[in-house]
Amino acid sequence: MPYFEEPEPQPLGGSQPFVSDKGGRIAAHMAPPFEFILAEMKAREWNVRDFQRCTKLEWELVAGLLQGVIPINEYIAARLMVGTEVSSEFWLNLQHNYDRWLTLKEQANERQSRP
Repeated sequence: MPYFEEPEPQPLGGSQPFVSDKGGRIAAHMAPPFEFILAEMKAREWNVRDFQRCTKLEWELVAGLLQGVIPINEYIAARLMVGTEVSSEFWLNLQHNYDRWLTLKEQANERQSRP
């Protein structure tokens, strides 16, 4: 059974309420996708080798994912779905929302640094 409850499917475009509300505020922190992967691994008592075996991801992708260097794309999301029984849409939305948060955070920092 998956560690996380799956949310209702969300479209991959547009802003999500927990990223930026109607007032334009941005959450102070948003967990990167690799933290969800690590939590899933912990809940299943998997080590890195177990994770790689269950997802059938190449070792380079596993290393990059767990370090937060490689983003989740459609291929990786499909492999995560096979290994974790959590939908690929969940993983893609997680990455999309995190990327959106980073963009909004960067934009807010640029606005604040202007005279």
